[in-house]
Amino acid sequence: MFLLARTPRVLLGAFLVAGVSQSWAMSALSDEDMSNVAGRDGLAVSIDGDITAQSLQIQSDIGTAREAGIIAEDIVLGGTGAGEFNADLTFDTTNVGGVPRPVIGASWENIEMRTGDIRHTSALGNSYGEAYLSSGSGSFLISAENGLFNNGSNQGYLSLRSTGGDIILRQGGPGSAEVSFGNFNITAETQDGAGNLGPATMGIDADGLLIDAPFLEFALNFDLLFKANPTDFDTTGRDALILFGWEGGVTDAKLRLGTGGIGYGTAVGPSGFQEFNYDGSLLGTRSEGLNLSVEWNYDTDFAWILGQAAGNRTRARFFDWQRMPGASIDFSMPIIVDAINGAGQGPGNICFGGDLPTSGSLNATGCGAVGGSLIALPPDAPGLAVIIRDGRLHAYNSQVEVIDPGTAVPSEIFNWSLVYTFGKLDSNIYLYPSGFGGGNTGIRADVALAIQSPGYWDAAATNFSGITGAQIGDPAFDPRARWATNTHFLIADTATATAIPTGSGPSNRFGIGLVNADLIWKVDDFFLRIVDSDPDYAGIPGGLWLQSDTEATYRFRGLFGGGSLDDMSDPVRISLLDINLATNGFLFALSGAPGGQSYIGYDGLLNFDGTAYVSLAEPSSPSADFRLDNVSGNIAWRNGRVLLESAATTADNKPALTLQNDLQFGSTAGLGGSTPFQGDPLIGEVSFSGKTLGQVAIPSGQWYSSISLKKQ
Repeated sequence: MFLLARTPRVLLGAFLVAGVSQSWAMSALSDEDMSNVAGRDGLAVSIDGDITAQSLQIQSDIGTAREAGIIAEDIVLGGTGAGEFNADLTFDTTNVGGVPRPVIGASWENIEMRTGDIRHTSALGNSYGEAYLSSGSGSFLISAENGLFNNGSNQGYLSLRSTGGDIILRQGGPGSAEVSFGNFNITAETQDGAGNLGPATMGIDADGLLIDAPFLEFALNFDLLFKANPTDFDTTGRDALILFGWEGGVTDAKLRLGTGGIGYGTAVGPSGFQEFNYDGSLLGTRSEGLNLSVEWNYDTDFAWILGQAAGNRTRARFFDWQRMPGASIDFSMPIIVDAINGAGQGPGNICFGGDLPTSGSLNATGCGAVGGSLIALPPDAPGLAVIIRDGRLHAYNSQVEVIDPGTAVPSEIFNWSLVYTFGKLDSNIYLYPSGFGGGNTGIRADVALAIQSPGYWDAAATNFSGITGAQIGDPAFDPRARWATNTHFLIADTATATAIPTGSGPSNRFGIGLVNADLIWKVDDFFLRIVDSDPDYAGIPGGLWLQSDTEATYRFRGLFGGGSLDDMSDPVRISLLDINLATNGFLFALSGAPGGQSYIGYDGLLNFDGTAYVSLAEPSSPSADFRLDNVSGNIAWRNGRVLLESAATTADNKPALTLQNDLQFGSTAGLGGSTPFQGDPLIGEVSFSGKTLGQVAIPSGQWYSSISLKKQ
């Protein structure tokens, strides 16, 4: 039920709220109000004041065994400390070339929304935490020909802008530690490429809401901040962690928001094998929920930004994005969001490995038929499911701009790339309201994520011996030929002084790192904690903690080597690398820099469970591998800092990216307090080609390191 704390002032028009038991009243207009009213066509509404609601609930699958929902309590919508909330709405029509066009617009200032506990309807005794959202100012405008959501027209436009905002999260009431997305700004505007609004298709069809824009101007920027001892959604005196941003143009953008959640059951899919009906497409049935699909290509001015959230805000812009040759799209990400009410629900497990681009959706029978294995981590409690299948990123930045305000060289551009392409991304993420250590407030998660280069590892393990004759170079048989749509993690020079011959012609773009990689991240009972301190982990500073005391596995494998970004079908092969960091204790803590300093603090621990290993194999003879196997014990990172340093603070007057920490082993790697991981010796077996050579152990030790990247 909604309750009005005060009556909003309506200057013109009427306002209708469906499902609200209270009525809205119009107050008399003062002389000042009347002086602000201008005669015009259409309908204009101005609203100020505070609005409160006891709860807001979103429920799905009502009356079925899968009925579940999310509820936010004690909602307050009102003004910020900077001033009173005010919003203006306009409803109008216009005529362009004889075609009618409805227009809806809005603008606002000093708006904030607070919530109490956010709960799951099947676990009302628990809470995800509380949230705060604000916007200093913003605007919204939407229009389309012959109807507001006419999908038969490509002459619509959309503009959304919000600046000076904050998003704050905490796991408790006022006074609990808070993590913030501060200085939050967002822009999404369909444009014609010259800065003017439109054109775009914005309509509703049988699959939901569609935005199809040849050109979309996009920006999302924020500072990640932390405060250990706030008052109540506190925006003052926060410790800075890092500045994040994405901004610039994207082309051929398609965004779709549709109804429908997780699909259940299995059937023969496009692969010819049994597949999970994860999105309902195989059997035509799915639960209620939401699905979001986003895809686009990057314009050359699009940039990913990282930098200081304090000081002079030194930052790096990774821009001039290029598509891998042969790939059909730069970025695509389909997401399903669905509330589930417990065990036995979910879209099925994820198939990892196997020579099939659709292998992520195969069930146990189909996965085994293509040589894969299932990553099984089903939900175990009421929660919120976030499901991804066939996510792709097939582009990379080719230049980096270092912006260092107030220095002798405030901007400098380098022909350098940090390549991270995703061949095929599949994930099951389940978020439960649950606190660490049995508490009833917080976020517990089960995460299974796979990023694959389908078929490459299995083929490389036999040195591609089964691929012969006309099959060589054919993507249907040879995973090396699918390199443009595979997964790579590289550091690259994108403009070498001399073009070097390759199989497809000269190239001046070369990288080195993990080529045609696979990655698995599987975490059971993974807690996202916002804490000021924990006496059981007395040595770790407060901040944003990512923690599991049960199971966390991080595995990545692929070819360590390099080659041309224009043709990586025959890269330089150094070694086949397979690393499995299997743990029964995992902690990674991010902390802010106090006193206006500018760095990201980090501490972490891995407690290996005895099955962890590192393998290095000869590519031409994969069975000849050097292996550190059956690793158990502790390794920790302490007093870590990531600094993007301004030239004004370095001895040689050059900006630098510095990574420094104390690396601790064995008994030295205790975290203080009464943590269960009190420095077990680091032990492993050394083997070569399957034959054990002996055992090595590091009872204790510490190694300080500091690595800096800077212009020479």
